[in-house]
Amino acid sequence: MNSTNPYTNSIRESNLEQMFDNTKSENITFRSLCKQILQAHKSIRFAGVANKFGTKIASEYRKDLVPLLTESQLELSAIESVIRMNTRIWEKDVEQKLGRPIYSCTLYEKIKRVTFLLDDEDFPILIVSLDREEGGASVIQESVALNKILSIVKEQNISPRLNRGLTL
Repeated sequence: MNSTNPYTNSIRESNLEQMFDNTKSENITFRSLCKQILQAHKSIRFAGVANKFGTKIASEYRKDLVPLLTESQLELSAIESVIRMNTRIWEKDVEQKLGRPIYSCTLYEKIKRVTFLLDDEDFPILIVSLDREEGGASVIQESVALNKILSIVKEQNISPRLNRGLTL
């Protein structure tokens, strides 16, 4: 017997529509976040948000920038970033002594890449890449850029932990 309950189907469809609408609005919010971050400092090349599976949800490149990674390389890199950040979170003994990670920075030969931990189980990381500059000015520019990024994340209320007064 193949009977369907129209009431149940309408609830299911309504829930699916709501999930789709929520995801759509989150994508818009994250895309806006990425655009704001790009405008924060001239050294910022890329900003992207990945979900808990490492799937890129939103991203933006600096205007006229030729990406160093292909789209598939970027996807793999985002997956690896989520895994690495999760290993930092799961070390409860270390976390208890040092606190939760805020961000992790990796210096490559061609760029600097910063991965921020967001307080969102579904969308845990923000990835930002910056131009690599030589000399002492590099450290100052990086610090300015990172503080601007943290301010934007606070303003957007994306990471409540950062909103509790974290300053760098």
